[in-house]
Amino acid sequence: MENEIPAADRTAISLSSWWAYVIRGLLAILLGVALATFPGVTLALLVSFFAAFAIVDGIVAVVSAFHTARHDKFRVLPLLGGLFGISAGAVAMLYPGLTLFMLVLLVGARALVVGIVEIAAAISLRRHVAGEWLLALSGVLSAIFGVLVLFRPAAGVVALVAIISLYAIFIGCVLVALGVEARSLARHGVGASRRGMGRPIGPAHGV
Repeated sequence: MENEIPAADRTAISLSSWWAYVIRGLLAILLGVALATFPGVTLALLVSFFAAFAIVDGIVAVVSAFHTARHDKFRVLPLLGGLFGISAGAVAMLYPGLTLFMLVLLVGARALVVGIVEIAAAISLRRHVAGEWLLALSGVLSAIFGVLVLFRPAAGVVALVAIISLYAIFIGCVLVALGVEARSLARHGVGASRRGMGRPIGPAHGV
């Protein structure tokens, strides 16, 4: 079929983006551990944590999107997710005096948009990659987290910190696992595809 991607090109896609999953996963885990370590964090500090995480995570996603081989259609979704994350982080950084309600809206909206982007990316890549279920899982978890946060705007700072901490650690582990599998499949992708053992994983973004 004319839209089928050669095995060598799929491997190139994997090699160009596996590191992004690992970096974003480690960032999420660090955020979760930091919040768990300081459960009495103030609203101002929580805003700072979120802003820094969203901006760095978004930058990694955007860089990964532009670094993705030559298949332009695989760049659009992670690029949009990354840009939205950067925008959410920038708003939080520019307005450090955000109320808890506004912070909840930012956190929830970012998670929901990123989740939808990852689910859409997993669906679009399912015929070309192996391991897309991890990407879909990450997207589903992010979307559910976003909806839960948006529907609980009255939650206090302590409750929000606990929820974000647990979510960040769990989603971070999923993203790291996704990156590790992507790297493994990229290194053995061509040989594995010839043996019918799987196909390399494609690019997409997260938390």
